[in-house]
Amino acid sequence: MGKTKKVTPKKRAVKKIKKDTPKRKVLSTKAKKQQLFVINNETGKTGSALLRAFNTKWAPNTVTKNFVYRTLTPKNVEAWQLAEFGKCFGRKKGSWRKKKITEDMEEDIRDWIEDDDVKMKEIPDLIQNKFGVKISEDTVTRRFKKKPGNPKGYTSHVTPLSTPLTEDDQKIRLAFALHGPINNWSFNQFEDLADAIMLPKSWRERRRLLAWWDHKPFYLGKFHRHNCRQNRFPKDKKKKKKPLNPARKEKFAPKFMVFGLLGYNFSESYFHCNRKRNARRSRNENDELVHKYKFEHISVNQEELNAAAEEFIPILKKHGIRVLIGDCDAKLHNVKLAEKLAEHGILLWPGGGKSCGKHPCGYPPRSHDCNPCESWFSQWQEDAAKLMKPKKKKTMFKWKLALEEAQKKMKKSRWQRLIDTQPKVMKTILQNGGGRTKY
Repeated sequence: MGKTKKVTPKKRAVKKIKKDTPKRKVLSTKAKKQQLFVINNETGKTGSALLRAFNTKWAPNTVTKNFVYRTLTPKNVEAWQLAEFGKCFGRKKGSWRKKKITEDMEEDIRDWIEDDDVKMKEIPDLIQNKFGVKISEDTVTRRFKKKPGNPKGYTSHVTPLSTPLTEDDQKIRLAFALHGPINNWSFNQFEDLADAIMLPKSWRERRRLLAWWDHKPFYLGKFHRHNCRQNRFPKDKKKKKKPLNPARKEKFAPKFMVFGLLGYNFSESYFHCNRKRNARRSRNENDELVHKYKFEHISVNQEELNAAAEEFIPILKKHGIRVLIGDCDAKLHNVKLAEKLAEHGILLWPGGGKSCGKHPCGYPPRSHDCNPCESWFSQWQEDAAKLMKPKKKKTMFKWKLALEEAQKKMKKSRWQRLIDTQPKVMKTILQNGGGRTKY
């Protein structure tokens, strides 16, 4: 038998007291300031009396006398009280502050901003002279933005971002919803398609046999196509800005032309661009003459289409894709492409419109509701733009790396949701008789 250690009654009492005493929370600096304001508001104590009250209540979170005097200034107390009363009455944070720009001032400020002769630097002085209010240039630019548009007498050559639906387009979309591969599981009404393919009836099985593809320009640092403002006006010594036809054509942001392929369990891209060395040398950071490189933009010709198809065919075969769907762009429904894909047992879905053979199964161009690639492209570009933000110098090489990294990091669930909405969209098109749908 081992010896048992005797415990005195005093030690037992001490242990009991330690168990019963609650542990104090470790407060942050912000929480300490908050509690000082609360004690001051409840008791009215200030100075050393407030210091003792705080240290006794919130020990061991003690504070010094300098901390109390710095925190409990009349300005801080007033601001805290206003914020607390604002919470009680359901006001938003900062709503008690007086607004510098009122509704009466907005019309004049907008007129000054839209006027090309008035510079942005001059607007704060104009506001001070007319209304007697001091406002910085940053406040004006944050609050007011110039409306997009062209000067008088200027005709833009940019194609519209969204094509309006005509009556013919509505008929084609309705035909695609009725006879397309989304709702129907067999194509007995079309002999050429019935011999080529048979799809399962359930959507869960069928969605894994379909793939979508599209072609898109990814602009560096810009989400929308627009011309730079400095190229709209001709250079003139007398008048800097003259609303006439521009001296040269519109200048667009640098871009990458990309083929995108989207399936339920995969996504793939093909950048068609050559990395070309500049003929002339330029100096680097160390003041040395070196050859620099640029990406040469290639037009979408038959060679590029074949190269993209050869890149995608092994991926389509690996995942067992039977039907490849594209919008009504002529290059996505090339006869040679259809023959090349048919050799590997893949049907290139026929489009609608004059450029695609007027097939009854097609649907109109740039159709976000019928082609999930369009929404996938916008998500992909937003992710790539976020990766480019921390970088100081934006180059095309960094933009390409950002696009590739954003595609790899994107989760499957994001584009799977877009694909799973296709049956619902087709039902809505049928209900609206081919008209526009909310997507």
